[in-house]
Amino acid sequence: MTGFGGNHIVKTPNLDRLAAESAEFTRFYTPTPQPGPSRASLLTGQYPHKNGVTSDGVSLPPQADTFTSRLAAAGYTCSLIGQWNLKGVADSQPAFGFSQYPATTSQPFSWQNCDVWVDGKPAKADKFLTDWLADRAIEFLSRPHVKPFFLWVSFPAPDEPTVYPPGTERRYPPADVDLPIAMRDLQTDRPTMLNQAPAARSFQQIAEQTIREGRSKYYAMLSNLDANIGRLAQHLDAGGLGSSTVVVLTSEVGFACGDHRLVSIAPAFYDELIRCPLLIRRPGAGPAGVKIDRVVSLIDLAPALLQLAGADVPITMQGQSLLPLMADPETRRYADECFLEFDHQESWVCQVRGIIVRNYKFLDYASGTDGLYDLKHDPDEVHNVAMEPQYRVVLDVLKNRLQRWQQTTRDPLYRKQPS
Repeated sequence: MTGFGGNHIVKTPNLDRLAAESAEFTRFYTPTPQPGPSRASLLTGQYPHKNGVTSDGVSLPPQADTFTSRLAAAGYTCSLIGQWNLKGVADSQPAFGFSQYPATTSQPFSWQNCDVWVDGKPAKADKFLTDWLADRAIEFLSRPHVKPFFLWVSFPAPDEPTVYPPGTERRYPPADVDLPIAMRDLQTDRPTMLNQAPAARSFQQIAEQTIREGRSKYYAMLSNLDANIGRLAQHLDAGGLGSSTVVVLTSEVGFACGDHRLVSIAPAFYDELIRCPLLIRRPGAGPAGVKIDRVVSLIDLAPALLQLAGADVPITMQGQSLLPLMADPETRRYADECFLEFDHQESWVCQVRGIIVRNYKFLDYASGTDGLYDLKHDPDEVHNVAMEPQYRVVLDVLKNRLQRWQQTTRDPLYRKQPS
């Protein structure tokens, strides 16, 4: 839903400018469509079943080896501004190498008059939350910095509940909003377990006009976010830090706004829910304005950040650094595959494992239903071809590759197949 990503409705000029100055990874996937497990995977460079955070509400162990704790050990001051999606530590003091927390949001958060923590003390945000967090980030960048720093600005937006930021109420009239192509499909051939998910049931209870209004608000929130990222970038450059600071933009998960007849997040692995933006701007080091179309995972970002900082990458990280891909997008060191998983969403159990390769996406639902999508001929992921005879060889190859990964990573769901 960005201009640089090909959207012609949502206006994101600042993100588009950042993309023009960055390496853009166009097929960057989170291993699971839940914020908490995704953040744990980002921090540890490990899949959820490896680091133990398999659902929202599960804590990352305090002794977890994270890229932020390693940056701190390498002499970086690590600071967090914004949302913290992991349980087990206080919102005011996220830990894991963070020694400064200028402004963090409490859970649940609100867009106006939000309860926040400022340097560990309770306070209130006195304006729309995205604007307020950007102000705090600019304050941080304005300080003198003796040591190298890592600043994580974690904007909640755009997210539920979708609202219009002040002054954006008329920017995207609901009547002009586009509806997803896949929303028209009845999804009769998708896994039964997915049709029972809360996100699928929520879709059945709302009208098309509500979907249009929700997408209208989502667009407005994204444009507001774009404006604030523009403010940050301008301040970074004006303050002289732009030429010596790596800028990374990404997200943890996607969001269904009626896509595939879903609302919010679900145990679904459609691109709308798991394909995330990734921009990496390295001043003076390039590449800039380059699109890298290789299949990569969120777990690959932690080793890349450590390598950028000159810090050691632990062998326990399952991801591969993205820097060699930035130097040579055609390198054969990468297999063009990433793996997917889902165990449960709160008390609702739905165990799924999957794999994405260049042209296909395969999903193995423990309930006994498979999903296979031909991404080259069906980029909207409307047709599940798992039962079509002409895809039998593809299905078998991907099943075997997925099972080898489960065995190698000691996935608790792995079951040795009969000879």
